Amino acid sequence: MHLEAAAHFAIECIWLSAWLSLLFALAYALSDAGRSRVIALLFSLIGVVLLHGYLIMSRGILNFPWFLQVHVPAIYLLGPVSFRWLSELLKDNVKFRWYDFVPAVLAALFLAPVYFSDVNAKRAMATSLIEGHGPFAVRIVFGLGLVSFLIYLIRAALLFLPFFRNASFVHQRSVRIGGFVLLYAGTISVIAAVALFWNALGVLLVMLTGLALFPPAVYLIAARYPDLFYELQQVVRKGHYEYSRLSGHDLDDLKSRLANLMQTERLFVEEGIAIEDVADRLGLSVHALSEFFNNHLKTNFSGYINSMRIIAACKIMESQPDRTVLSVAYEVGFSAKSTFNAAFLRHTGVSPSAFRKQKRPSV
Repeated sequence: MHLEAAAHFAIECIWLSAWLSLLFALAYALSDAGRSRVIALLFSLIGVVLLHGYLIMSRGILNFPWFLQVHVPAIYLLGPVSFRWLSELLKDNVKFRWYDFVPAVLAALFLAPVYFSDVNAKRAMATSLIEGHGPFAVRIVFGLGLVSFLIYLIRAALLFLPFFRNASFVHQRSVRIGGFVLLYAGTISVIAAVALFWNALGVLLVMLTGLALFPPAVYLIAARYPDLFYELQQVVRKGHYEYSRLSGHDLDDLKSRLANLMQTERLFVEEGIAIEDVADRLGLSVHALSEFFNNHLKTNFSGYINSMRIIAACKIMESQPDRTVLSVAYEVGFSAKSTFNAAFLRHTGVSPSAFRKQKRPSV
């Protein structure tokens, strides 16, 4: 009797959390922040999975057969969307790729006969799912969705792995909470796989209840620790430095040596200058120098070289106002006037001819 009451209470919690997830999704979708769109998609996917689970556990799917199996493509999308959300928090600049959506599209195509079948056929399949012996092919597709989610979860865990190797980072609140969320999501996935393998509705109910706790938990964590995500970004930034390829290098000295190399040897005027040449002169690997440009100078190698060229071009145009723009472009390392003009405008905000007029003394 107590077990039935607990199961009924859990099912009602799943229903409540499903609509709460969809409400969160709507709120984030209406936000102007770009990152909020990803969170909105994440909550909407969770809402769809929970709503389908509620309809199965409550037998409500017999009244809404059109909703049958719509959660399967959502399972396939949960992985890439969750990974994208975490990557944005870590400022890793990971974007969606077309192949992230291919499994979800294939799953939807495979289930198209189910989606377009008549109501009686859908109710028959729903009844078999409720009784714990759904079609084997459908179970396989759902299981592959769980595998896909676990793969993305492992990728997300790898982003955190360096920080759990260092005791000082483990004590950071944001890292502990982030690690717990990953462990929690992984546990839910394993429970879902067990429920799928044994056709155990009781285990499925446990999994859905665990998933139902996620939306309110995220809300409470965000309310209790409003700066948690910012703190996580700061910890990650510090961790990237400590575990970077530049560990052990004096960054100020490296910046000084790089500037001196450019000023004394004027490597930037060489048309075919490559990052390998500069890295070799500085005694660094290409990856380490690339990291130095990206993370510490906030540019890439090409951007840095072009900035040095434009600085030199400005000096020439100030000291030799009669020089043609094309001759200045060639002297500082550009191979075409159009490329020089575009780079000059990007770095100074004006064209070379406009810059020359600004510097020319009025008569």
